[in-house]
Amino acid sequence: MPGTDSANPLDWYAKAKRQFDAALLLREELPDLCLTHVQQTAEILLKGKLLEKGFTAGPTHSVIALQKKLKDMGTSFTDVTDPGILDHSYLFARYPTPSYVLPPPEKLDAVIAEVRRLGEQLCPAYFPPPQATQSVTPSGLLSEEAQKELHEGMSKASDIHKKASLGDEERSGNLPKK
Repeated sequence: MPGTDSANPLDWYAKAKRQFDAALLLREELPDLCLTHVQQTAEILLKGKLLEKGFTAGPTHSVIALQKKLKDMGTSFTDVTDPGILDHSYLFARYPTPSYVLPPPEKLDAVIAEVRRLGEQLCPAYFPPPQATQSVTPSGLLSEEAQKELHEGMSKASDIHKKASLGDEERSGNLPKK
């Protein structure tokens, strides 16, 4: 909400990390929402870096515009290669848009890896580089235990959703006999 944003870049970096963690949790089951959180991660990281330099981003959600503003100020970092995917997702993945086509899984994974790298460069305290043996795919960013917990949680959520979708008769077991 306008007027309530923190001026502390560390608050922005912490929020970006939470957005990124949410994206990883949603990657397999809800890739459209994953992409929305990846976009938010990039946007919040870039806005945090602007705040760190004593500037504000102004009223934009464009990763393209934010990257350009920071580059024009002399900030050194590796751009997200295809920020248009993120800008496009901000507009279209968030709302029911029949013409929107989600990028293929390998492209989504590449964007996730690039935004992670952006986090490593702009605020390494919140985005420590993965260990040399760790891959940079979403599953490689989570420990085996975290992956197991994620899978179990998604299964439970799916079961709850299915039960909530059933009618009263189905839920109570009082189905009409055929």
